[in-house]
Amino acid sequence: MHEEFLSYLDLERGYSPLTITSYRSDFRYFLRYLSEANGQAKLTSISRQTIRRYIAWMRGEDLKSSSIARRLNSLRSFWNYLRDSGYTQQDPFLRISVGIILELLGPQLYLGLVIGLLSNIGCY
Repeated sequence: MHEEFLSYLDLERGYSPLTITSYRSDFRYFLRYLSEANGQAKLTSISRQTIRRYIAWMRGEDLKSSSIARRLNSLRSFWNYLRDSGYTQQDPFLRISVGIILELLGPQLYLGLVIGLLSNIGCY
């Protein structure tokens, strides 16, 4: 499903190859987390708690707040695609608000998050 999503970003959204490579890398990073955290987890078993633990894990990996925000934005876009395409009704990001992300990552993230969100909808 993820490769289908990446094709969608390329063919329908017109994203650059570098951006698509970043989305692929972000997804692989998430899969690495899932593997380390609890073996291989199915995408249908991903919950809000999984995302919150993923944020904490990334902080433990000493990632910059902007990198964490980008990785979360990539995953949020993927889940939006899954939901909009009818693959799932579940979306672990529905209850992950900008406020929660800012609380977990700190206020220095705000500008990077806004730019990431705007670029995701083609406004930046």
